[in-house]
Amino acid sequence: MITAQVRRDDETVGTYLALNDIVAARTSPRRMIRLRATVDGELVAVYPADGLIVSTPTGSTAYNLSARGSVVSPSVDCLIINPICPHTLYLRPLVVQSTATVEISLESHGKTPEPISLTIDGQKTVDLLPEDTIVATQASCQATLVSLHEDSFYERLRTKLNWGAER
Repeated sequence: MITAQVRRDDETVGTYLALNDIVAARTSPRRMIRLRATVDGELVAVYPADGLIVSTPTGSTAYNLSARGSVVSPSVDCLIINPICPHTLYLRPLVVQSTATVEISLESHGKTPEPISLTIDGQKTVDLLPEDTIVATQASCQATLVSLHEDSFYERLRTKLNWGAER
């Protein structure tokens, strides 16, 4: 699971828990946004995109998959950072260790910033201010899921995603 904090002026103004993913994205279809992402304090990239997904392995087959992200086995302990419709050919999904701290902030370059929001598991949306920072970390709790199927993860992928089927 992921804990997402919204930080403003060095204070936490909201804390959210997600099973699948958190999404920082533009709220208006007018223009792309530029999101700055760091991992453990080190700059990864500034993403010119429609948004960024930070996903768990469980969430890798949800919105992350629709955004052309990697499918990750639920037994792998990691976070996935995936740009949504990046406006460049060289920015791709990135898998980082689960203990990483991922920070996302808006870069405005002196222009009037586009409004952005944080969406938690596609259920709750929080409007953000231009100076807000999202801090995503592995949650201190884990979800216990009940499996009603005896199929393996890979069998479910083959069945549900039609992997390996003749076309």
